[in-house]
Amino acid sequence: MENVAAVVPTVRGGFGEVEEEDLPQGPAGPGGGIGGFAGRRSAYQVTGVPLDAALDGQYSPLPSGVTEGRSLAEGDDYAVIVANGLTDYFDAGVGDAIDIEGTSFEVVGVFATSFMQNEVYMSLPIAQELLDMEGQLSTLTVYANSVEAVDGLVADIQEAYPDFMVMAMSDMQQSQFGDRILEQQEGIIGTTQQNLSSIQSLGLNITIVSAIIGVLLIFGLMFYTVRERTKEIGTLKALGFSNGSIMRQFMFEGMYIGIIGGAIGLGIGAAAASAFSAWMLNSSETLGAPVAVSITIGSILLGLCVAVIAGAVGSLYPAWRASLVSPMEALRND
Repeated sequence: MENVAAVVPTVRGGFGEVEEEDLPQGPAGPGGGIGGFAGRRSAYQVTGVPLDAALDGQYSPLPSGVTEGRSLAEGDDYAVIVANGLTDYFDAGVGDAIDIEGTSFEVVGVFATSFMQNEVYMSLPIAQELLDMEGQLSTLTVYANSVEAVDGLVADIQEAYPDFMVMAMSDMQQSQFGDRILEQQEGIIGTTQQNLSSIQSLGLNITIVSAIIGVLLIFGLMFYTVRERTKEIGTLKALGFSNGSIMRQFMFEGMYIGIIGGAIGLGIGAAAASAFSAWMLNSSETLGAPVAVSITIGSILLGLCVAVIAGAVGSLYPAWRASLVSPMEALRND
């Protein structure tokens, strides 16, 4: 087929079963891969590639980031290179032997990668034998002569082999990595929204409890004040103050107390809000950045309104009792 520069067959399969949280951790999740399925996963993945000298250079299917030892070469039938995330799993390094399904392999190199951290590369025929896939392949990577020829080549291959899935690398990356990134972002957003909902729910509960406590405190304070100021109330009544005037005066005093307490509470809350919210959101793991929380004008006004209402409600009964005091009874009890 014209416009084809090279064709690289590969075979893949997993061995060993471990819990997902025990896999090497990569940036794309456990194992560093794109699967990220919950539950049990393969401990490592064997990837068989052709070791022909003709595939050296830009068409080599082997990882390029070998940090210890060397890469595989033609004739390395029972040699492997392993991801650096598997050296602890196999308890082996360069020059050591590892056992894969009863077959001994020499580790000739260790490579570093941010993609698949649980991968073992070996010769294609040996991997097919281990995986019971003689004569079978997992993928065929076709290299085009030019970028402009990619779309036409994909269409030609798909037409020739309609039963197989054919994708350009750019489409595959967008499909796999895009979905994975989207999944991660949705997970982060979901976790953050849950934390925000928890904070909002906790904040609402605290507001309700604070309002109730404020009402009770103001009730007790104003009830005591009315008892201590009975003579003053009687004098005001004697001077011609109406019941409504007396009641409004004591309710206003309760509201003043509420607004002063609310202002003090808002000041303390504003100082503690940022640190408390950062702790609730667990910013170091969820958001990856410090959380900055600011108190809006609307929140301040809402808090002051709640404080004023709490003061009015708390002083309502004591103010009503004060309005019922008669001048003669007040002066007689003095």
